[in-house]
Amino acid sequence: MAFAQNALAYYVIGEKFREHNEPLKAIDQYNKAIKIDPANPQFHYQKGMCYLSLRQFENALNAFKVAEEYNPNSLETHKRLYNIYMQKDYFDDAIYHLDRIFELSPHEKIKIQAKYSIVSILFKLERLLDTEKHLLDLLKLNPIDTRALFFCAKLYNEQGNYTKAKEAALSALQHLQGQNYKVTVPYYFELCKSYYYLKEYNALNEAIQRASYGRYRELVFPYTSMFKLQVANCYYNTFDFKTAAIILQEALQQGGNEEAIYQLQLKISGKKADKSKLIEHCLIRIQEQPDTLRVAQYLAELSNLYMDQGNYAKVIQTTEQCLKITPDNYKLEYLKAIAFIQSNQRKQGIEILERITTYRGLNVRTKAAFNFTLAQAYLLEKRKREADLRLLKAKIDTQFKYAVMYLQEQITQQEL
Repeated sequence: MAFAQNALAYYVIGEKFREHNEPLKAIDQYNKAIKIDPANPQFHYQKGMCYLSLRQFENALNAFKVAEEYNPNSLETHKRLYNIYMQKDYFDDAIYHLDRIFELSPHEKIKIQAKYSIVSILFKLERLLDTEKHLLDLLKLNPIDTRALFFCAKLYNEQGNYTKAKEAALSALQHLQGQNYKVTVPYYFELCKSYYYLKEYNALNEAIQRASYGRYRELVFPYTSMFKLQVANCYYNTFDFKTAAIILQEALQQGGNEEAIYQLQLKISGKKADKSKLIEHCLIRIQEQPDTLRVAQYLAELSNLYMDQGNYAKVIQTTEQCLKITPDNYKLEYLKAIAFIQSNQRKQGIEILERITTYRGLNVRTKAAFNFTLAQAYLLEKRKREADLRLLKAKIDTQFKYAVMYLQEQITQQEL
């Protein structure tokens, strides 16, 4: 008892020094108290407070950690530890103490603040998938918390759980009826994602209209049929007619832009038509033509006809013949590269593409097409880092940036 009284006496003196803004003298008294009664958490806590006032955060941290050890249910200690860990960017430790604040506080407002602080940290760290537990805790406190429902919709879309994302967004919007569009637009944007992947296109088109305001107008564009039309054009121009046809069919299902979609479908159908008579005509002209430049023109035409037919061996053969006459024809080099890639000779195709992407004088769209095709070839070879760099270069073009977005989204969906 005498020891405890002596410890308390030192503590009281320390408190007086602290109240008179003499933290060093206070710390000295707390240390004397701790030497007598080391298991008293209050002594360590007040010592930590003095170190905080001196901005000696490491010493404060150590003092608060000891205080927590002897009293793990001290709400104030967890608050101090959270603040210090945030200053040091020790985010996982900060989250732990916020969780303890949530568990220990009797006040709903403080509980909600703690959980939203955790969600905010996780979003900044791009650890969206770790937010689910904390969002569900918020919804237990308030099932119609629209902000928590919004984050749930965002989370479930990220996870690929589109049905749950749709339910969360719709639930929030039900409680936001009558609100200004600026409030509801982010919710409709998440709803667009859900409807898009669930292929609920009628509902999607209405959600797109409600989300198309301000910066969300551009964000929602990838979920429109016009976006798919732009992407299909890029695949068509890079001789991937099969993928272009698939994308156009998806665009038709969504509705809108039907005339432009049908026009491109007709062009693709034309590529698939029998070209045997045209090929025969070119072969005859090549045999009859004495002018080598005219022969090169017919060989270039023949190469494109073979490409339409998917006869990649003949594409390689005729492009090589033509390039002997016109060695600087980068369009034929590109055709030859695609033929190599399509016939599983990717190494040769990649070498050509790596070379022609360095040519000077190429316009932005042509260079973007070359880089886009090269990126796809790298992906087939599991060279993701190199593919990502080429996709960045392809995005410079206003149209190919959509094709890049589409391809990257396809990769993401495959990984889910």
